[in-house]
Amino acid sequence: MPKKKRDIVQVKNPRTNRYVKIDRDAGRLLSHKVAPGPYKGIPIARLRPRDRTELPAIPTPAARRLAMRTLLPVLSFLIVRHAAAQSVAPIPDSAIANRVAGCYMLVPGPWQRDSSIRAIRAVPSGPISFELRREIIAGERSDALHRALSDSLAGYPHGLFSIWTRIRADSNLIRIGQPYLYADFALRVLPSGADLVGDFVAYGPGVADVVQSARAPVTARRVACGTGVRR
Repeated sequence: MPKKKRDIVQVKNPRTNRYVKIDRDAGRLLSHKVAPGPYKGIPIARLRPRDRTELPAIPTPAARRLAMRTLLPVLSFLIVRHAAAQSVAPIPDSAIANRVAGCYMLVPGPWQRDSSIRAIRAVPSGPISFELRREIIAGERSDALHRALSDSLAGYPHGLFSIWTRIRADSNLIRIGQPYLYADFALRVLPSGADLVGDFVAYGPGVADVVQSARAPVTARRVACGTGVRR
């Protein structure tokens, strides 16, 4: 039987303006390019064939007006919450790594049944647990990608998350997901006591390079390491 070709691609890290090489099948980062420009002979990531669906019809003016009336209250809520999050003094880089390092389990809740998320991507069933590590696998300081481990799930043999990183140097908000920014699922969360609180985000194919996304509130409860998180 011929050996299956590995799905190795590259994506550009917008913070460092450098390309990173990832193995999408294994769900892990392979290398971080120091020099400008892309790797030679490595394809730049595009939507996978399995992610491509029939493109939606162009919305009518009435549909656009309805969408705006629906979205404006949501956008207002997100802006207020974002402003509140930014009012918290940012933690130094090493201190936030020390604070969030550990094991977590997502608290079951409405995010598992959220219709906007399920319209984009089916949420894996069963408990979702993961570990955040201090170990840096690419980048430096506020641009660093730290290692994350997560349990195997149906359809996701390598787990949902393989990295975590600070979203901005002047914020305590972190992203937990994959090196490719819009891969399947991610968490955008803030430290809150011993836990992490924020949003569970799903990404899906879009139109004209605009990625579809949906999110719902979620809490990641800190647990003792070894409670289901694979090593």
